[in-house]
Amino acid sequence: GPKTGNIEIYPAPKVPGRERNGSLYGFVMAPDQEHVWFTELAIGRIGSFNVRTRKFEDSVLLPLNSGPRRIAISEDGILYAALYGSGQLFAYDTKRHKVVGTYDLPDRASAPYATTWDPVRKVVWIPTSNADVIYRFNPADGSMAVLPMPRTGAFLRMVDVDPASGRLVTSYANIVEQVHGPRMALIIE
Repeated sequence: GPKTGNIEIYPAPKVPGRERNGSLYGFVMAPDQEHVWFTELAIGRIGSFNVRTRKFEDSVLLPLNSGPRRIAISEDGILYAALYGSGQLFAYDTKRHKVVGTYDLPDRASAPYATTWDPVRKVVWIPTSNADVIYRFNPADGSMAVLPMPRTGAFLRMVDVDPASGRLVTSYANIVEQVHGPRMALIIE
């Protein structure tokens, strides 16, 4: 830890029938400050690790090609995952240990890259890498809205919310060597 300088490594447990490299990808701390939730992109798993007991606890299996990436969690413990491979939003109640729902995005080929919980509006923002939009999911009524981007070629890997103003901040995060396109910061009022 920070005081001792020691590092501890806890390999994620294997999933029978899904032995390939799980590719740990997204991480988020639960509101209880005791559980770290993670995704395994390559094997379609979302799980939790208890930092107090240092044990893996939950293991939620999704379809193999769903591609869960970056995740977010609300104040009441609902975890949201963008399913890059299936063009969906997955919601899981981390307190009750049950699936809340899997929601189709308006464009299933949009390649959603991340989720961001918006504590100001109580909605989920879902940036995409193949649709030039950010989706807004309202868990209160299950509605999905579309926020178009100002230019094409938007490879949006993350979006953040300024809690004071409510502004969204993101970037066209094209990797020069692999993905050609604009690279710019974007502030949405």
